[in-house]
Amino acid sequence: MKCGGGYFGAVCANDKYSSYSWWNDFLRNENWYNPGLLRECAKNINDLSTNEVFDCLTKNTNTIDKIMNQIKRRTKHDKKVDNQYNSIDTDWP
Repeated sequence: MKCGGGYFGAVCANDKYSSYSWWNDFLRNENWYNPGLLRECAKNINDLSTNEVFDCLTKNTNTIDKIMNQIKRRTKHDKKVDNQYNSIDTDWP
């Protein structure tokens, strides 16, 4: 589960070292989705924690639709999830 570990590792490193460069390294290594979606959802949706976002990344979460559904299951703010998806960089694979 490279994508999940990378995301959570970047969150932990950023918290510990307060260095934005961790996100730059993480974004450079993105794979099938833009990891900024996970970061922005955890940061901007008040009833969604980093833990809950990390829990969305399962072995069966392998498409954008699935990750969006997983995130929406964990918040009451589906529209905010959609807004985060639409507001991040348009470099989706």
